[in-house]
Amino acid sequence: MRNLAFLILMATAVVALSLAARVNPGQVAIFFSPYRIDLSLNLAIFLLLAGFLLFYGLIRAIYGAIGLPERVRNFKLGRRREGAHNALRASVLALTEGRYSRVEHLANEAQVHEPDAVPTALLAALAAHRLRQYDRRDRWLSDLRDEGGETGLAARLLEAECLLEQGKPEEALQSIETVLGSNRRNLRAQQVAWRIFRACGKWDELLKTTRLLANRNVLDDGEFEQTVSEAYRMLISRRAQVVQHIWQLWRNATPRELGLPEVTKSFATGFSRAGAPTHAKALLEDALQREWRGELVTLYAELFYSQPVSAVKTMESWLPGREDSVELLGALGLLNAAMENWDAAAQYYERLFAIRPSSATAAQLARVYHRKGDEAKESEYRTACVSLLLNV
Repeated sequence: MRNLAFLILMATAVVALSLAARVNPGQVAIFFSPYRIDLSLNLAIFLLLAGFLLFYGLIRAIYGAIGLPERVRNFKLGRRREGAHNALRASVLALTEGRYSRVEHLANEAQVHEPDAVPTALLAALAAHRLRQYDRRDRWLSDLRDEGGETGLAARLLEAECLLEQGKPEEALQSIETVLGSNRRNLRAQQVAWRIFRACGKWDELLKTTRLLANRNVLDDGEFEQTVSEAYRMLISRRAQVVQHIWQLWRNATPRELGLPEVTKSFATGFSRAGAPTHAKALLEDALQREWRGELVTLYAELFYSQPVSAVKTMESWLPGREDSVELLGALGLLNAAMENWDAAAQYYERLFAIRPSSATAAQLARVYHRKGDEAKESEYRTACVSLLLNV
């Protein structure tokens, strides 16, 4: 429809020009001594227009010829750019599909276009790592990790992760420390560092990183509790002989960390072994007052086994309302046996055996009744112990 309208307009213009030319009697005389050329005005106008168009076309042709090499270069560059884009897209798909050798082949094709060369090189390095071709992986990363900006950051993060998976945590630690020096707030760097610090036993750094990740809602409660408990257990065990160091850890801990049972157990054990049993005792009692936990009761009895009198007095005050607590009954039986208070020990062990029969409790009862001289009861519980062990 558009072409038809254009043809109609052109035909109309031609007809209009023809009619105008018929009524134009003008003449043009061109003197070129000794010659004279007479032309009609219409022909002169036509020749002028034709000359202009010819001159314009000639100029365009000259400029086109001059710019032809550049256009050829741009065309070839566009073809290479398009090929690099296609190689980048195909390499992402190939990596997802597990076709690692193809990823490296496509990465070589994409190197002709610099913007696509960096991401494809990173993909190729990861593919070589998956193929356990560590030398090829390092070659892909060697030119990228020393660059600044996002390229160097991505290369060093990938290198750190690959070295950790390869079983070289110390080398991975060197890479991630370089990244953290200028990108401490980078979330991905923190996640990689968290794994590396844990593998290398950098417990102080692991605690700091765990807090940062927890504040950004990256770690769930289970990961947070497990990591923090392990870190404090290792830190306290290394500083068990210096109570000042344990005090420093205690002051730096957050309320959320101190509220974890495993952390409480680690601090109580550390204070007790470092010669601060009073604080260990207060720590466990405060934790049990906030939340009753059987494992803390068991630890309380183990730590103060050498001071059974005061421990039994405290634990008996916990009995009202907790008569069925197997940990509390077992701890009272253990401490009374340590004081050679055989009647009380037998009473607590009997109540424990009635709630939860076990070979260990039966063996304790047999020992208690042996010390009391009650051979019948001793024989009864020895038989019960054997039956429970044999599950008959």
